[in-house]
Amino acid sequence: MSVTLKALSADELLSYLNSLIDADRAAVQALIEQRVPCGAALEAHPYAVPTAHGAGLLFGVLGLVNGLAGMLGRRLRAVYSLPASEPMEMVLDRFQYETEEG
Repeated sequence: MSVTLKALSADELLSYLNSLIDADRAAVQALIEQRVPCGAALEAHPYAVPTAHGAGLLFGVLGLVNGLAGMLGRRLRAVYSLPASEPMEMVLDRFQYETEEG
């Protein structure tokens, strides 16, 4: 298999992630909600984005993707909604830049 890579813009990364939600929202949501314990080396990494959790750190797919977005000068966030049919169940709605409202 031959793969050709090209430079990726932050907008293309954001569009790609949102297209994955359109394809299979539940799978993407389950994946980005997974986090694993990590150490100080990832916290010190210039692009990794671990999350503080109690006395430790967790690192997940969104932290990995935000590292890539950081290389492109942006940060992303996952936006959730509360559907009327399941008000106690948050559903992944979309990814957007951290500075966007909504």
